Amino acid sequence: PVPNPPQLDILTARTDFVTLGIGANDIQFIELIAACLSPGGPAAPCTSKWVAGSTDLISAYIEKAHKGLLSALGAIRKRAPHAVVFVIGYPAVAPERGSTCAGNKLPPANVPYVRAKVKQLNAMLASAAQSAGDHYVDEYTPSVGHDLCQPPAIRWIEPVDPIPSVVAFHPNAVGMAGMARVVVQAIRAAK
Repeated sequence: PVPNPPQLDILTARTDFVTLGIGANDIQFIELIAACLSPGGPAAPCTSKWVAGSTDLISAYIEKAHKGLLSALGAIRKRAPHAVVFVIGYPAVAPERGSTCAGNKLPPANVPYVRAKVKQLNAMLASAAQSAGDHYVDEYTPSVGHDLCQPPAIRWIEPVDPIPSVVAFHPNAVGMAGMARVVVQAIRAAK
């Protein structure tokens, strides 16, 4: 397969809109979710892997990613100086309330930590977007109630045993459509 060219290469002074989804890979997000939200995972809280003393590695990764995001936003602005830029947040992966779900039997001690890290990542994305004079698109709030604990027709994010053709802990077709609606609303509101 031919690799995709760098996405910045498509931007020009004629670019009107840019949407940017970034940050999860930089903070080991999928590894975090897989370690913390897989049914039958370790009985010990997953924080034992990510928190040592007063150091929370995920929080440190989020802080480090902030600088990288500001750099990326600066590169976008340089190539597309007239574009309206939208930094896309992440949806609710775990239930907003409670610590487990009946169908997936999540390790209850881990759900609050994952929920907090998603919110922290989104807060960093919002802060960077604001600092750069760009827009932040909140995908979290509209996705509450569509977490991986919900039935397939409702959830936006797939659990460890996803429906066919969807990767675990990623959006399914319902989620992609729901998140797309949120982005379109944000673009329309910015006009």
